Amino acid sequence: MKEFLTFLTAVVILAIAQTLTSLLGIVLLIFALLGVIAYPQRTFQLIASLSLLVLALKEPAYCIAALSAIGAVVLLFDRLQTRSKQPVPPGPPLLTHDSDH
Repeated sequence: MKEFLTFLTAVVILAIAQTLTSLLGIVLLIFALLGVIAYPQRTFQLIASLSLLVLALKEPAYCIAALSAIGAVVLLFDRLQTRSKQPVPPGPPLLTHDSDH
């Protein structure tokens, strides 16, 4: 009988721990949603950083490939932005009224 009560106590404790873990996951998802609404850029940066961290721990080769792809995209967009922001060269001078002639 004592073993059964010990087993029952362990099952109840594990059920409570599972419920609290699920509750913690729900609360964290709510906070993540609030973060996306309030600070979308920083939240997505955090999610991307954590995703790369998990990827680096599990599959280092994939992480290197992902970082290389991200670097290539950043360089491509940087070059496109610098080309679009270059000043337009001035055209031929306009005819103006000169008092010298």
